[in-house]
Amino acid sequence: MEKSNKSLPFFEIDSIPRAVATLAIPSVLSMLVTVLYNMVDTVFVGQTHDPYQMNAVSMAAPVFTILLACGNLFGVGGCAFIARSMGAKANERVRKISRIWNNIPVIIYSTSESAQFQQSSVLP
Repeated sequence: MEKSNKSLPFFEIDSIPRAVATLAIPSVLSMLVTVLYNMVDTVFVGQTHDPYQMNAVSMAAPVFTILLACGNLFGVGGCAFIARSMGAKANERVRKISRIWNNIPVIIYSTSESAQFQQSSVLP
């Protein structure tokens, strides 16, 4: 029994550049929306004519970008790892990876919260 073209992955039926573009376009669009959001935010804060607020936005933008990159790293990497494991029919490994990948944000958040708590307890 032959598979129909719709059930085949597009990497098997389309050319490689077209398949990569199909996956890359949504990522590029989301990054453009993020850049546009940061630019609009900077314009609105700039209308206050307060250099401290502009400095705050300018210093927070790279941190925001790094957090987005880390989110993409864990999101895309975890999804790819889980998809490969599901393709190999390794259900126990999928459960283990899912548990780890679901707990990473909790660990990062709790670590940052404890660091903020320790820093705030030092201040008068």
